[in-house]
Amino acid sequence: MLFRSEAVGVIKKTLGLQQEQPDWALEQFSRSYLFGGNVEAALDLLNKLVSRGDTSEPVLLRRALALRWLHQSSEAQAAYEVAVKLYPKSGAARAGVVYSMGDQDKLVGALRTADTGLSELPDNPDLLKAKVRVLNWMGHHFEAQKMLDKVPDSMRNDREILEEIGRAHV
Repeated sequence: MLFRSEAVGVIKKTLGLQQEQPDWALEQFSRSYLFGGNVEAALDLLNKLVSRGDTSEPVLLRRALALRWLHQSSEAQAAYEVAVKLYPKSGAARAGVVYSMGDQDKLVGALRTADTGLSELPDNPDLLKAKVRVLNWMGHHFEAQKMLDKVPDSMRNDREILEEIGRAHV
């Protein structure tokens, strides 16, 4: 089994030997780059996939996440909004819009977007986490705690929910 740093080296060598790779390989390479700490290289590959016509949800979401991690929040928001248009039931895409708005200090709009998403996708875990996080960013810890008290049992052990519970008690 390769570690991420070793995988990135193998990917660079592979791309150096043969620039043109099939879409499935580029998708896997971009994932390794993104989560292996080479966000710029991941974004390059994801942009290449999108330019080839790949509009799959994972590619669009990873591309938006890469933009967000590169502090290109308005571009990330636009990328997440494209994903929402193509995948209206995607809680992850809607939560990405919320986080991107939060990154831009548009907290009231982010909260409104989370509420709209939850009205259309009630109990969606991604949107629930996003709303709680925005409430905490706004300093509305009591309201965040009230939401967390209503979290379904199936989500009680979710790492992100547990982190937000800790933040809500601040």
